[in-house]
Amino acid sequence: MKARTLIYVVLVAMIVLAIPFAAAGGKVGTNSNNNGDKQGNDNFKKPVTGETVEALKALVPATLEDAQAKIGTPLGNYIMWTNDGVHIMWGTYGFVLKDGANPSCGKSMCDPSKAYCLEKCSADGYGYFIGKDDQGKTAWGVFGKRLFVGVYDDKPFDGKWNDNKWTANGLFGLDKATGGFVTFKTAPTMFEKPLPPGTPVIQ
Repeated sequence: MKARTLIYVVLVAMIVLAIPFAAAGGKVGTNSNNNGDKQGNDNFKKPVTGETVEALKALVPATLEDAQAKIGTPLGNYIMWTNDGVHIMWGTYGFVLKDGANPSCGKSMCDPSKAYCLEKCSADGYGYFIGKDDQGKTAWGVFGKRLFVGVYDDKPFDGKWNDNKWTANGLFGLDKATGGFVTFKTAPTMFEKPLPPGTPVIQ
């Protein structure tokens, strides 16, 4: 029990420490409230056939609850942050399963955040997400093969993502912002069941 608890603590510490390290190492750009700043890199300039911001805007659910319904049983979790580490958001994502698709789509067969998984498993070829940031503000929307659009704090935003990096307009209340993200299947937990108050973390 002691060894397993220690392993959990070390794993959680590694995740927590990795976020600011990745944020500091990002090279996509800087966050800005000025429209004239240069943003992004070549990864975000690759064309995506048949996918446009306007097309995705038409698919954005009207409310957070509608987005949750589109996700159904969450298929994955994510954490995203701005390059300066000031803003952090976490939440869940998934899609409506295509008729006839294997129920394991997006769970064990493929990663829902990847384009090939959307094509193979999603009913409409897109995924949906919901989230909350460290200021308590909510967001939801739809993501495609390299684009994502949605609503943050009741205001629209749009952006691009690739290779665990993103750039967006309007997200986190910023005219332009860039950062990174990670996805994972389940949230890390330290203990299988709650411990009594006062129990030392390292036993």
